Amino acid sequence: SIPLNSNVYPEAQASIEEWQNQWQKDAKHYVLTEKALKERRWRDVLYHAPKVPINSYWQSKIHPLVAQAKLNIEAQTQSLLAKAYAKAEERDFSTALYYLQQIPQESSAGAMVKQKLAEYNQKRQVRSGYYLYQAHNQASIGNFFAAIKLLERVPKDAEVYAQARVKLEEYSHKLRLRNQQQELAILKTVPLAERQNTPIQRRVSLQPEDYLQEVNIRN
Repeated sequence: SIPLNSNVYPEAQASIEEWQNQWQKDAKHYVLTEKALKERRWRDVLYHAPKVPINSYWQSKIHPLVAQAKLNIEAQTQSLLAKAYAKAEERDFSTALYYLQQIPQESSAGAMVKQKLAEYNQKRQVRSGYYLYQAHNQASIGNFFAAIKLLERVPKDAEVYAQARVKLEEYSHKLRLRNQQQELAILKTVPLAERQNTPIQRRVSLQPEDYLQEVNIRN
């Protein structure tokens, strides 16, 4: 031990205190890393690991946790990619993009994910434009119900979203007006005496074209 009256004692004491503080910090990062792994928060595991110096005792304890987290990230990535590809095959690019966005940036597939994000986003924009186009076609033949359903599929971040909302309100208004006209026409067929003496349940009779027809949409 260094004598208290030694000239190097203050420096040695400061070094010991610094080492103890670093030890406690490293131990805290290890505890947080272990907790993150147990809670399946893989990205948090990778976040804490670099906070611990390479030559620290706790780095040797953290290293296997990091290795396990990386394996889990890759497994999660493959699962999310499979789901994204499946949705893209169904031309549900909004959901495909959602799955891609869940892939951690630390994944080895980062470059490919970035490429697919750009590709699917472009296809979703094209898809949204086609929904708008098909909705116009359906509305032009009086099939407002189908037109409305198509417009409801346009995502909020699509370039044509504002235009789709305008058309959605327009077609909804036209559908309500036609339903009201049909209801009035039905009421006119009921004898006046019956209308006065018998409560009539108000019903809206939709024409067959108002039911959503399956529209074959191609990119």
